[in-house]
Formats: sequence, C-alpha cells, structure tokens
Amino acid sequence: MTTTTTARLSLARPREGDVPSLYAIYSDPRVWTHLPDAQHTTVETTDAMVQRAMRNWEANGLDEWTARSQSDDAIIGWGGCRLVRGEFWNLGYRLDASTHGHGLATELSRAAIDAAKAKRPALPVVAMMLAANPASERVAPKVGFSVRYDVPDPEADDRPCPIYSDAPLTDAQITTYLAPS
Repeated sequence: MTTTTTARLSLARPREGDVPSLYAIYSDPRVWTHLPDAQHTTVETTDAMVQRAMRNWEANGLDEWTARSQSDDAIIGWGGCRLVRGEFWNLGYRLDASTHGHGLATELSRAAIDAAKAKRPALPVVAMMLAANPASERVAPKVGFSVRYDVPDPEADDRPCPIYSDAPLTDAQITTYLAPS
C-alpha cells in the first residue's frame, strides 16, 4: 500500500519531486512555533527527510506520506508512521499553516495508525507531544491515544512532555523512544 485516501486527503509514498513543496512547509516559521530550532533552513534538509522516508518505504513497506488535498492535488503536508528500530511506530505530521485547525492532522493520524496496524499490528503506535504544542496534544485522544509516560520538555522550561500511545509501552520501548536517533 503506497497510497491511501481519506475524506479530504490523498496520502502517497513520497517522491523526489515533492521536495520543493515540502520545503515550503518545513521552512515556514508558522508551522514551527512550538519548536523553532527544527525549522528547515535548507532544501537539503527536506531532501534528506524525503530520501530517508523513501528508503524506509523500501525496507518496511510503510513510512511517512506526502499529504495532498483531494480537492486540488496540492501538497499540504507530510506525515504518517515511521518504524523505529523494529519496536514501535512513531506517528508524526507537519501540515501547511493555512490548513491548521480544520481536523486534517486527526484525519491523517487515523489513516497512519490504520496503515501501521495493518502492516505490523502487534507494535504500538507512539507520539510525543511537546508542552509548547497544545494543538497536537488535542489530536492524541481523538485517535485513541493515552498518556503512557511523561518526560521533561527542554523546549518548555522542563514542563511535562507526554508520550502518548495506543497501547501500553514496555520500559525498553520507552528507553528506545527517548534514545537519540
């Protein structure tokens, strides 16, 4: 499965041609208000992200998608589930600032979780929500996640940073999640 659709999105395996549109999203400071240091400052950073996902698609049969609007086929974001060290799926997404607040993150997340569960159902799906990103934290319960663990968020004066998942996590999975990648 390399493409899936939702009510408003077409989610496809990324291609090199997606890089310019994704760079426009990833370099926009409005999508990084919660984590400004992660904003892409070069197109090479975005290209490396796409190349990694393309390799992971080959290796695992699933990774993050390029998200397009079904209404006009415009690239509006990136997201999905990435397999981490064979232990769990990591859910993530980044959407164009003009689309925020319309439920697209929830829509993309549900499709990603379904795809991950179809591929490797025994593995939990995990997402960390930074304390400075309350919008994403509102998505987590909508997709069936519960807080499983809290860590200090260095980007937000060490306020609790919850790790959400769709199932309980082992100590080993938490350690892997928190390890540098």
